[in-house]
Amino acid sequence: MIDYLKKQLDSISELEEELSNIKSNNRKRKCLLELNKSLLYLKRIVPYLVITGITTGCISMVSIPFYRDKCHKNLWQKREIDSNGNKVVEEQYEEYKENSEISFVSKWEKYNDEYYVRDITVYQIKSLTNEEIERLVLEQDISLKEILGNPIMTKTEKKNNLSEEELNADGFIRAIIYNKNEETYKIVHETNRDNNLWTALWLIALMISNGMYSISTFNLRSKDKMIERYNQLVDEFEALDEDELRKRLAIRKETLERLNR
Repeated sequence: MIDYLKKQLDSISELEEELSNIKSNNRKRKCLLELNKSLLYLKRIVPYLVITGITTGCISMVSIPFYRDKCHKNLWQKREIDSNGNKVVEEQYEEYKENSEISFVSKWEKYNDEYYVRDITVYQIKSLTNEEIERLVLEQDISLKEILGNPIMTKTEKKNNLSEEELNADGFIRAIIYNKNEETYKIVHETNRDNNLWTALWLIALMISNGMYSISTFNLRSKDKMIERYNQLVDEFEALDEDELRKRLAIRKETLERLNR
């Protein structure tokens, strides 16, 4: 009986305290509700933020989306040498798209009344260094087929006017070598085309990665759980009703008076 009376007194004290601080308590409950709702939604979007961060980091290692990066543009060199000792060097900052090659250029022959013709038999350079290629070109009486294997192509060149020197020249070996100079470069801004391309690639990668995660995790059960948790939060942090508290307090006091009679 004593314990029951004590519980009634404690309950009355709690209700009186809630009534006296009802405005501040309701403000606190509202803040806690909004905070917990935000955390609930944040928990849902954190995986997407992580995926977005990882994808952006990977793309940014090459190019930052929406920003024209400064980048190194290396000097490229095209060297042409032949077995007659001729050398021609050409340099540019745009990458050459052709592959290095060695070819045998035959002697000019009469084709018809208008043209002279010669064959160019092209061989692929395998794993030869520049020094080895140069020695190979300048070597006398060698068979390119024995050293480099079968040619990759044979093409015909026609010309209508030849100098006396060209007409009398014998066949020769020629090498065209393309190299990137790692030590010589210039700093340039990324082109708009390249930046737009990488930005589009970033957007596509984001849609694919986030889409795959959504597909793998989406199900009605998880959606129902979120709705259930949301409703629990609304109930847990519902604003205190002053009239309801006063009614409950009056009932507690009446009950206590009956017990004390």
